[in-house]
Amino acid sequence: MESPAKKKILDALAEATRCFAWNDLSGLSAQGLAERFSVSRNLVSQYLNEAHGEGTVIKINTRPVYFLSKAALCERTKAEDLEPAYDSVEELMRDVTARKEKIVSFRKLVGHQESLKQCVEQCKAAITYPGIGLPILL
Repeated sequence: MESPAKKKILDALAEATRCFAWNDLSGLSAQGLAERFSVSRNLVSQYLNEAHGEGTVIKINTRPVYFLSKAALCERTKAEDLEPAYDSVEELMRDVTARKEKIVSFRKLVGHQESLKQCVEQCKAAITYPGIGLPILL
């Protein structure tokens, strides 16, 4: 069961993820959230790392470590299937751009909305399969 404090912190992270600037992630660190809620940084870090383990938070392993709400970032950027962790902000930005371009390309296909929708979804699933994707024949 999720504690009210953890829920409040994760809700604040989601809100901060919806409106952050790529060049200023200060509100997305454990320290930034701890200061906002006047709680210990260790407690916030524990909650964020638990959420990362559950797959709801993306972690950027820099100094300081930054966290983003996966759902909020996917909604904001229209990118899907983002990795759980990145080594830098730049790596995350490249991945978001690449994944967004893949989705846009599929939306250009004739039949994406109608008759070929299921086939297109299967192709998207094969291409985005963890690792290097699955071989497909069109």
